[in-house]
Amino acid sequence: MRVSYSGSTSAFQAEDAGSIPATRSNLYSRSHINDIFFVRHLFPDALCEMEKRNDSQDEHGGIICKAENGENIGNNVQRHKAIENRTDDCCFCSEWSFAMKEESHCNLCLLFPRKFAHAVSIAKILYSMAVQKNTYNLLDFGHGKRLEQWGEYMLVRPDPTAAGEPLHPALWSKADAVYEGEKGKGTWRKNTELPEQWMIAVDDLHLRVRLAPYKHTGVFPEQVENWRWARARGSAGKPLTVLNLFAYTGGMTMALAKDGHAVTHVDASKPAIVWAKENAELNQLSPTSVRWIMDDVPTFVAREKKRGKQYDGIILDPPAYGHSPSGKTWRVERDLAPLLEDCIAILSSQPAFLILNGYAQADTPDSFRRLLTGIIKTKNPRQKFDLETKEMNLETEDGRKLSTGIVARVAFR
Repeated sequence: MRVSYSGSTSAFQAEDAGSIPATRSNLYSRSHINDIFFVRHLFPDALCEMEKRNDSQDEHGGIICKAENGENIGNNVQRHKAIENRTDDCCFCSEWSFAMKEESHCNLCLLFPRKFAHAVSIAKILYSMAVQKNTYNLLDFGHGKRLEQWGEYMLVRPDPTAAGEPLHPALWSKADAVYEGEKGKGTWRKNTELPEQWMIAVDDLHLRVRLAPYKHTGVFPEQVENWRWARARGSAGKPLTVLNLFAYTGGMTMALAKDGHAVTHVDASKPAIVWAKENAELNQLSPTSVRWIMDDVPTFVAREKKRGKQYDGIILDPPAYGHSPSGKTWRVERDLAPLLEDCIAILSSQPAFLILNGYAQADTPDSFRRLLTGIIKTKNPRQKFDLETKEMNLETEDGRKLSTGIVARVAFR
């Protein structure tokens, strides 16, 4: 489903608005004219009858609705702003004219008392997709799957934590591609013709997206919060030397390198390194801003320790299980603690931060807190630090949260 400002209402066919109730004289006493345009866009056939029942229309075609005190609410500045922001084919072209505020929800639910509250959520989703067509959004989840917006395209991917019923079943049939089968053993079924790769934007970053094996797309969107946190920690003083471990396609690398920090990017996968270099070129990074290392992470960190190399910031994003091209296996329950000990050993005398992500079933905020507190106090008892551990989540437009793992963020002081 390519996202554009089309006037199509096909996405709402399953969201029948029902019959329109009798006109309520005080319905629009606090409403904005953009709400009226919004409803007309969603339910043009249903609104025709209401327009016929209205005594008059203004010269622009907007509905004139009268409050109990007889004031012509339609004639106000906001109405004219909304009209000016409409294109000739009734498409919406500004965030203001399509904005849905809390009071708007109440008014529209009065107009469609049976099902409109559900339709509002879908409308907000589609508006978000149209206005933010180069970004990522979690649209819906349930039955062990996610429905996501990746730029101009909608994808369905399996996710064992996506429990419960999907809230917007009408949207799922519009997906451009669906990953079918178990992780690593499935394939992508394309419902529309997709480019080999495309781009999404996150803040000032640009990242390549493609349908990769193992259900991946090249970006873990829950990491955006970590990117922003690390950039904030690095904005106070001189450029930092940063070690990004299990760095994948380099979202964190791009974020920190773009701010002028010297990043060592380490991953055992050659395709991931190539992809990260493409992202670096897309973000116009200097060829010398990133040191690219294709190696087994524990092996590389052990060598850096022997060399006496030090870093101001370290990021670890290890999988629960994996293996390097050389055949070495990684098991987080066995290998994480020794790796963390080596990482603490190569921190500089004035470190800035350390970030650890976790995806194993046994990982909890409390287990990460105990692990990191114990290792830091043992290896560097004089080092002062603040530690935050929490569950990582993605959030839908309607406020539902999907758990994606655990993060621990250490701010040294």
